[in-house]
Amino acid sequence: MRAGLKFYSRLEDLNEFKFDFSLERVRSALILAGSPQDAFDCVHIAGSNGKGSTAWYLSNIFMMHGLKTGTYTSPHLIDVKERIAINGKNVKEKLFISEGLKLFSVIAKNRIKLTYFEFLTVLAFMIFKAEKVRIAVIEAGLGGRYDATNVGYKNKLLSVITSISLEHTDYLGKTRMLILKEKEEIAGKGMLVVNVDGALLKNHLKKRFVNRVVFADELYPVKGMGHRLGRIVLDFVSIVLDTRMVEPVQAKNLATVLSCLKVMESSGYSFDPDKVKKAVLKTKVLGRMSWNAKGYFLSVAHNPGAFKEVLKTLALSYPCKRTVFVFSLLKDKDAGAIFKEASHFKNISFVLTSIDNPRAISIAKMKEYVVKYGIRFKIETDNNSALKLARKLAGEGIVVVGGSFYLISKFV
Repeated sequence: MRAGLKFYSRLEDLNEFKFDFSLERVRSALILAGSPQDAFDCVHIAGSNGKGSTAWYLSNIFMMHGLKTGTYTSPHLIDVKERIAINGKNVKEKLFISEGLKLFSVIAKNRIKLTYFEFLTVLAFMIFKAEKVRIAVIEAGLGGRYDATNVGYKNKLLSVITSISLEHTDYLGKTRMLILKEKEEIAGKGMLVVNVDGALLKNHLKKRFVNRVVFADELYPVKGMGHRLGRIVLDFVSIVLDTRMVEPVQAKNLATVLSCLKVMESSGYSFDPDKVKKAVLKTKVLGRMSWNAKGYFLSVAHNPGAFKEVLKTLALSYPCKRTVFVFSLLKDKDAGAIFKEASHFKNISFVLTSIDNPRAISIAKMKEYVVKYGIRFKIETDNNSALKLARKLAGEGIVVVGGSFYLISKFV
């Protein structure tokens, strides 16, 4: 117990919100830890939106085929161990702490100072090696070029870019092309599966990755989309998939997934269509317009592209319903563009609230935007009171707790 408390205290001291872009530290730590990233096959995923959904679709498909699978995603909602999963379950506490203490010992002896995300990335690879996973699905954190996950993998099967939209512009660049150029650096020497919009971006990728890039929307175009209660049905001509992930954008994510499977078949993997269908139907990722049994939706959409998809989902599923968002963001998000998207939705209003985070946007700043775009709003700093107010305002309508992972974690 004492060792566990000491470990978590040291982990928190690494500072989750410190960014120090360099790969030297994490690569040095991996070498000293025995290069655990080389112990398994892996799929590496970057992108503005859709990374988490794509990662879990793939992980469930691999597991359905009897492959022991490690999944590394971020951030977490409740428990840091959510980030490191073995066959779909959070890493066990005992293993998390024991491997974590080993890593602390290694970096202390060699005077390496890892950031929070770097530490967890190395730890995930150590745990995957210890658990002897056959394949790992690795989600990049921020960008790609200098992301801690962008290390040399001996057995990388392919790299994936799920989408490109304006996000983290202070770090990645002010245009979609600049952001793409950061994310494409995960590609290495293998095949790259991409799902991006726009001829300019596609032409750039075709020129740089000659005969190494696959465009998911071209390989698996969507023939049709239908709806069932709590599901959408997607016809990709060669296969029809049924998913409980109800946002229309899942068509793009699943086209990406199918393209990944197609590329992997050239590496000796084989996938049964019936097992793929079962795995896709099984997949549900918390916070992706997921329904909470207490009577509201949770959405982690925190950039304009993702928020637009949430609005599309609401317009499609609840066209005449009033929608009230309990909302907050981190200040590095494009709040102005998000609220501009919201202004096009007639039946929407916001309850602006606070999150206890040094990177949180101020309520005053959010108020500037909602006033600018003529959006109805209320202010309630206390999160629980904000939810009560939203329910009152919505009446028989829809309540969505959305924006920041740190806000949503209080309502899971």
